[in-house]
Amino acid sequence: MLQLLKQPAAGQTDPDDNDSVLKALVGVIRQMGLYATIGLTGAVITAKLFEELAEGIFKKESEALDHRFSLWVHSLANPVLDKIFKFFSTIGSIASVVGLTVLSFWILVKRHHPHAAWLLAMATGGGLILNQILKFFFRRPRPQFLTNREPHLKTFSFPSGHATVSFCFCGGFAWLGYKFLKSPVIMAAWLGSMLVCVFMVGLSRVYRGAHYLTDVVGGYISGSFWLALLLSGVSIFDRLHPRKARQSKS
Repeated sequence: MLQLLKQPAAGQTDPDDNDSVLKALVGVIRQMGLYATIGLTGAVITAKLFEELAEGIFKKESEALDHRFSLWVHSLANPVLDKIFKFFSTIGSIASVVGLTVLSFWILVKRHHPHAAWLLAMATGGGLILNQILKFFFRRPRPQFLTNREPHLKTFSFPSGHATVSFCFCGGFAWLGYKFLKSPVIMAAWLGSMLVCVFMVGLSRVYRGAHYLTDVVGGYISGSFWLALLLSGVSIFDRLHPRKARQSKS
C-alpha cells in the first residue's frame, strides 16, 4: 500500500525523474558543449566573413585593393623570388596536395592511426569539394596582368583552390600535431611551419598573377569554415564515444 501511495498519479511526474533528466542534460552539455560551441561559433563567424568578402567582390568594392596589392607584389619580382614562389605554388596545387594527402593517409594507416588518416582525408577532400562549388557559383574571371606567370589557366578565380586545399591540409596536420606531439617546443615549431606554408602558398598565387588578394583570403576563410565544422564534429564524437575513439586511434 505504501509503495502504491509513493507512485505518481496519472499525468504527474516523479521529482526524482525530473532530477535525473536534468542531470543527464548537464552531463551532455559538459561533454560536448564547449567543443560544439567553439566549432559552431567559428563556422558562423567564418561564414559571415565570407559573405562580407563576397559582397565586396560583387559590388567591386575590393577591386582597388586587389589591384594595388597585386602591383606591389609584382614590383618585388626577381629571379630568386620566382623560384621560391614557383616552388610553393607547385606544392600547394590541388594535384600536389591530393598526392600528399594520399601518401600521408597510407603512412598514418601503416602506423596504426586510421582515425587520423581519415580526418586528414576528409579535411582535404571536403575543402576541395567546397572550393569547386564556390568557384562554380561565383564564376570570377582570372586576373589579367602583364606579369601573369600562369597565362593558360581556364578555371575561375574565386576562391583560390591553392589557398583552400593547402589551408585544409595544413590545418588538418596542425590538428594532428596538437594531438600527437608531446613537446611544446616541437609542437610550436610544427604549427609555425604549417602557418608559413599556407601563407607562402597563398602569396605565391598573387605573385604569379593567378589570383587576386581577395581570392586567397576567400580560400583561407572557406577552408576555415570547413575545418571548424569537421574538427568540432570529430572532437564531439570523441568525447561522446571515448571507447570508440581510443580504439580508432590505437
